[in-house]
Amino acid sequence: MYYIYGGISIGLGISILLIINGRILGISGIFREFLINPLAEMGWRFLFLLGLVMSPFIYSKFINVKDFEIHSNPFVIIIGGLLIGIGATLSNGCTSGHAVCGVSRLSKRSFVASFVMIVSAILTYNIVQFI
Repeated sequence: MYYIYGGISIGLGISILLIINGRILGISGIFREFLINPLAEMGWRFLFLLGLVMSPFIYSKFINVKDFEIHSNPFVIIIGGLLIGIGATLSNGCTSGHAVCGVSRLSKRSFVASFVMIVSAILTYNIVQFI
């Protein structure tokens, strides 16, 4: 049931950022621009990224969250993160920018990027199962 609140929150966040800042919510773009100039435009990118990092901790204070462990090799996680970063750079955006924001704006480029990301994820998952 809590996923409904998450979906509503993402939709509101996207809408508010677009209305107030005229920006599309794409995490990779926000993070890249933050790294280039952290204090640009009154530091809203810093506050946005801080909210992303802090929200799980705040959420866990109000909702009972089950403990979990990551059983993957740290090297695999690092390589996966780097590959995701490279993919987001090559496609000029990540899944939040293309699949959530771009598709809702009926962007043809975002439809193609989202399709490629989904197919790549399915293929990667199935290949990794055999390794």
